[in-house]
Amino acid sequence: MTSIDTLYEQLSEVGLGYVTLEVPPRPAEELQAPEALARAADEVPRFEPERRATGRTVSALYAEILGATVVEPPREVPPHVVTAREFLYTDAAEHVPTRAYQTYLTYKQAYDAARAAGRSGEAEWRKLQTAQPGRIEAALATLSSFHQGDVSVAFASAQKAFAAGQRQGEAGPYLVCNALPPHFWAPRPDAEDTGEEERPFTRVLLERPWLRMALLGRGGWSVPGRAVEAYSNGRGDDSNTGLLALIPIALFIGWQDDGTPLILGWDNLIVPPCPPRADPP
Repeated sequence: MTSIDTLYEQLSEVGLGYVTLEVPPRPAEELQAPEALARAADEVPRFEPERRATGRTVSALYAEILGATVVEPPREVPPHVVTAREFLYTDAAEHVPTRAYQTYLTYKQAYDAARAAGRSGEAEWRKLQTAQPGRIEAALATLSSFHQGDVSVAFASAQKAFAAGQRQGEAGPYLVCNALPPHFWAPRPDAEDTGEEERPFTRVLLERPWLRMALLGRGGWSVPGRAVEAYSNGRGDDSNTGLLALIPIALFIGWQDDGTPLILGWDNLIVPPCPPRADPP
């Protein structure tokens, strides 16, 4: 067995996904700058033991996914949610308020307007208390909690996180990627000086606050022009020719004899089958 085969086997034992090797190992200091790390981690690799880029990026494909058409898959509505919905709305789509809810909205608007105008709003407040505010607000909280499980809510939250993760770099916009531990590129101190047991490599986690991995496994969405499983078929082998089959989630760092850190390879998440639906013609 060659040394590369041995290394691949060792890294695969501790990796959580599909391991790709840097051949030859890459100096870790090349990814010291936040922008350099983010751009390298953004490359979508091929499903091959030796790391080779596909020319596609995680961020661009994820942005495409965030523009998906969402159709909420059917799910059971608990009785307490049905009761709250029927109290607030006359329709299942929750568009038309009941008389009780409309009264609450009218009185609440009047109270808010009084306060915004600098008045005490005492008269408006007393009137609002006749519109069952406690019961209305409890029903609203019940519906809000239930809708947190909606695919559309998950996509809306992911879109906000994606926008917040963008940075402006020397080569244009990029999306932040944090390494844990952050100073993986620093030379390793002498093991005898630190008293630590020498290890041949360490795993450095890559964290993207803008990427919602769980979103990729949700049902009920499609992307115009993309077939079912166009991004990934979920398999951990070269039959997975999807556009976003792998996402780098960690680096493997080793050291030369003088303590200089090298990137030995990458740990890559195997993306679940997606999209789950084809966009209707």
